[in-house]
Amino acid sequence: MSNENVCSNWFGRTGFHMLCGGSGPRIVLPRMGSHVPRSREGARGRIAILCLCLTFVLATPARPQESVGTFTTFDVPGAGTGVLQGTIGLSINAAGDIAGIYLVSPNVAHGFVRAANGTITTFDAPNAGTGMNQGTFPVSINMAGDIAGTYFDSKNVYHGFVRAADGTITEFNAPGAGTGGHRGTTPFSIGAAGDITGTYNDNSAVRHGFVRAASGTITTFDVPGAGTSSTQGTQPISINAAGDIAGFYLDAKGGFHGFMRAANGAITAPIDVPGAGTSGGTEHHGNVVGTLALCINAAGDITGIYSDTSGVRHAFVRAADGTMTYPIDAPDVATKGPVFVPVTFAASINTAGLIAGTYNDTSGVFHVFVRATNGTITAPVDDPNAGAAGTSVFPGTFSLSINDLGVLTGGYADANGVLHGFVLKLAIAPETQVANLQNIVEALVSAGILNPGRGQFLLAPLNAALADLDPGHTAARAALDRGHTAAAIRNLDEFIGRVRLLMLFRHLSHAEGRILIDAADDIIKALRVHIEFRSCNPRSFPLCCVEGG
Repeated sequence: MSNENVCSNWFGRTGFHMLCGGSGPRIVLPRMGSHVPRSREGARGRIAILCLCLTFVLATPARPQESVGTFTTFDVPGAGTGVLQGTIGLSINAAGDIAGIYLVSPNVAHGFVRAANGTITTFDAPNAGTGMNQGTFPVSINMAGDIAGTYFDSKNVYHGFVRAADGTITEFNAPGAGTGGHRGTTPFSIGAAGDITGTYNDNSAVRHGFVRAASGTITTFDVPGAGTSSTQGTQPISINAAGDIAGFYLDAKGGFHGFMRAANGAITAPIDVPGAGTSGGTEHHGNVVGTLALCINAAGDITGIYSDTSGVRHAFVRAADGTMTYPIDAPDVATKGPVFVPVTFAASINTAGLIAGTYNDTSGVFHVFVRATNGTITAPVDDPNAGAAGTSVFPGTFSLSINDLGVLTGGYADANGVLHGFVLKLAIAPETQVANLQNIVEALVSAGILNPGRGQFLLAPLNAALADLDPGHTAARAALDRGHTAAAIRNLDEFIGRVRLLMLFRHLSHAEGRILIDAADDIIKALRVHIEFRSCNPRSFPLCCVEGG
C-alpha cells in the first residue's frame, strides 16, 4: 500500500542511506563520519542522488516492456535544469500521492508532494540549510499523506521531520544523536499508523536504530552483533503496517547482515542469503560484503540485495516464513563494473509480493524491472524520454517505490542528464486488483486503523467479487462470462457503500476512504472495458501477479 510496505533506496555519496517509501533507499545522503573536500562535493553529491544504491532465482523468464503500463512524467516547477538536477519521486502511497525531492543549483534539495491528481506542493523544513548538499529530503509517505524525512541544517547536522497531511512540520532528534557535522538523525520510513523508523549516528559516528511512535515517543535499539566502531552499527530501513522493521547492520569484521525487528521488539538476526560474503566490507565506496534487507511488506516478506563471494550483487526475497529465493537477476544485467554501480537492485515490495527495482545493463544504462510473485521478470521497463547509452552521466530509468495497487514512482535522466519524475501504472488484471485492494484493507487492520470486525465487514464483498472473477472452473475462465463479471461489479459497489458507511461514522478518514473507493471504481471501469477477458490474459495484462497467475 503506502510506503509502510513499499520501499526505495539510495546510496549516499559516501555511505548507505536507504530511505524507504510508498508503501521503500534514496537521496543525496551524506557520509556519516567524514567529509569530501568542498571542491569535489558538488559533482559527487549530485552523482550520489542517482546512485540509487548504485553501490550496491533462479533463472526466471523475462517479458519485454510492451504493454507493461502507462508512464506519466512530471517536473516540479522551479526544479533545476542542469546535469543531475531536477525531480525524483521517492515514495508512493496507496492513494497515488508521491513524496520526493527536487534539486536546484548548487545541489540544494527541496521537498515536494504530488497528489494523485497531479497537483504539486513544495515545502522545506523550517531549519533546513540552503548551502551545497543541504536542504530537505522527504523519503516516505503513508496512506494518510504523512511524510517522513531528513533535513541537513546549515552546519550539516541531520535532523528528522514528519510533515502531516495538512502541511504541519514537526522536527525531531533521536536521543543520543550526534550534534556535529554529518551526525544526527535520519528517518527512512513511516508506517500506516504514523510510526517512523530510521537510524542515528552518535558523536563517534556509530549507527543505532530508532522507532518513533505517532505520539512522539522514541525507542532506540541495536541489533546484537552490530559493530561499535565508526560507521558500523544498526540501520533500520523499512517499517510495515504492523510495525515490523527490516534493515541491516555492519559488524566488526566488515560484514553486512539483514535483520527483522518485530513490533514487540524481538529481533531476528542475522538474516544472510546463502552464498553471501561475510567479511571485509566497509560502508564507504560501495564495498558491500553481505546481505542488506531493504524493504518489508505488510505480509512480512523482505526484499533486498546481497553480494556473492565474487563480489557480484543480486536481489533476493525472504518470505515471512523464512524461505529465501535467490539470486534474482534481471536479464542483460551487467556482472561487473565500477564498485558503485548496482547489478540487480530490488528497491520495493508490495503486499502482493510484486517487486520493483532497477538494474544496469552491459552498456551502463539503467532500467526498471518488475518481478511477479511467480518469478516472472518484466524488463527492461523504460520511460520513453530516458537517455540512451552514452548520452549522460547516468542514462536510463530507475524505480524507487511501488504501492499496493501496482503503481510505481521513480525518475529518469534524459539525454542532457536532467532528472525527471515519473508515475507508472502497471497493466494488471482486475482479479489481481481486487486482491490488491484486499491487501490494503488488511493493512488498515494491521495498523489498528480498523478493528478486525470492521475489516471483515469490508473484506466480505471483496471476497465475493474475487470469487466471481475467479470461479475456479477452467471452462468458465476460458469463455466469456458476463454474469460473473456483473456480479463482481455489484459486489464492488457494495464494498464502496460499506466504505462510505465507515467514513460516515468516522471509522475511516476521508483520505483512507477515498483510497478504497477510488481503487474500487478503477476496478469497475476495468471490468466494463475488458469484460471479454475473464481471466489473467498475458497479452492484455502482462503483469498478472496473482500467485501462480
